[in-house]
Amino acid sequence: MSAVEFDPDELDRGAAALARSQQALTTEARAIRSAMSGMSRFRGREADKFRTQIDQQARQLSAHAEALAKQSQMLRTMANDIRSLRWR
Repeated sequence: MSAVEFDPDELDRGAAALARSQQALTTEARAIRSAMSGMSRFRGREADKFRTQIDQQARQLSAHAEALAKQSQMLRTMANDIRSLRWR
């Protein structure tokens, strides 16, 4: 059985990268929603259908952002756990 090695600093860097991606997705989802809400003269059945599709895409971006936030936190927790084990 081989040993598993973790570098807590590397885990922190990975967590930071995930957090940056999470923030970018959150920003994009907000921008999409803002752009759609500002289109007051875009009306009718087709406009409603389009808004529904775009809103669904914004929700998907938000869901992906939430997943990245959870994974980022998981990596940070792992890094902190590894650091605390080293000092025991």
